[in-house]
Amino acid sequence: MGGWWRFAVVGFGQGRVPVRGGRVGTAKHTVGWTPHAGPQTRFLASGVRSGLYGGAAGGGKTDALIYGGLQQIHIPGYRALFVRRTFPELREVMDRTHAMFSRMGARWVASDKRWVFPSGALYEFGYAESYRDVLQFQGQEFQYIAVDEIGLWPERRMWDFLDTRCRTTNPNVRSFMRCSANPGGPGHGWVKAHWVDVCVPDGTPFIDPRSGLSRAYVHARV
Repeated sequence: MGGWWRFAVVGFGQGRVPVRGGRVGTAKHTVGWTPHAGPQTRFLASGVRSGLYGGAAGGGKTDALIYGGLQQIHIPGYRALFVRRTFPELREVMDRTHAMFSRMGARWVASDKRWVFPSGALYEFGYAESYRDVLQFQGQEFQYIAVDEIGLWPERRMWDFLDTRCRTTNPNVRSFMRCSANPGGPGHGWVKAHWVDVCVPDGTPFIDPRSGLSRAYVHARV
């Protein structure tokens, strides 16, 4: 595990620099969120292209997806996208970000459902229930895409389409796809086949023999 991935991104203005560690803050204040030791930390530490954090309800899966999108938020031009199935479900997540993101100097733009950080980076939100819904992201480019409760998506092609939107031309930025899932749901079969059946549950990378891309599965614990 390399040093680049460490969760904390500290300081988003002149004279403030990214630091390593388990908390988020600035010279003026510290925003305290520390990943749980064990699975949550392993999931955030993973450098694979595509990662699933799955298991029973609890275990901090949504938090891991939310805060994982902050790892490169200090880089100008960076864009993160957090997706849930419906707007009511998404609204709960957006509400959770307000206390922390505003303290980090970010500005909320309600009409666009996005946070604008002092670096110029964007953290955006969207919702999609069907393949037609994910097509709204056609032509857009993100460097981090997180889908919460992906087992509620009945078709793998929804995930595959978003994967085409996760890319970068900046050599200093890495692109990541992340998701969470509880057991069951209309997408249980394809989620299990794509991650659980081929990956060990400790986050060890699996290299897809056809695409050459890496993916991993971390089993959440309550």
